[in-house]
Amino acid sequence: MSFEELLANCIQAIEAGESIEDCLVKYPSDAAELEPLLRLLTAVRKAPPIRLSAEAFERGRQAVGEMALAQQTSLAQGQMHGRLRNGQRPFGLSITPAPTLPPGALTSALPGSVAGTAPAPRKSFFLRLISEDAMRVLRPAAGIVIAACLLLAVVALVRGLRTHLENNTAAPIQG
Repeated sequence: MSFEELLANCIQAIEAGESIEDCLVKYPSDAAELEPLLRLLTAVRKAPPIRLSAEAFERGRQAVGEMALAQQTSLAQGQMHGRLRNGQRPFGLSITPAPTLPPGALTSALPGSVAGTAPAPRKSFFLRLISEDAMRVLRPAAGIVIAACLLLAVVALVRGLRTHLENNTAAPIQG
């Protein structure tokens, strides 16, 4: 029996009302490893539940959201750096504006915008990554479809040529 199974058996026995010592007597060879875990389990279960105020909960939720955004941003930047380092040229880089344009030039050219407005939001970076991944998937798929169409065209051409040759071949002159 594995250690995890022993631990699960002891936990079930303790939940059924047995003491830690009774469980340790059943498994003397693993008692040294089981005892601290079982004591920790009983201590955690006896601890009162944690109550958070609404303000503390909101601060925690906001902190987790900020950490998730920071991790997502750093992950996306790391993926872009890895793509550039590996010599891959992402699709999005081929359509980016020339570096001579001042910041906000594209957004100020949009109808209803004012010169000096903020550049596109940060989420456009993630949109570009998504579009790059889509292009990476769609390009091979389009190639497969084109190759299949060409193969069907060649098969049809060969069949048509064979039929044409069979119908138009002169019969040998019998004489």
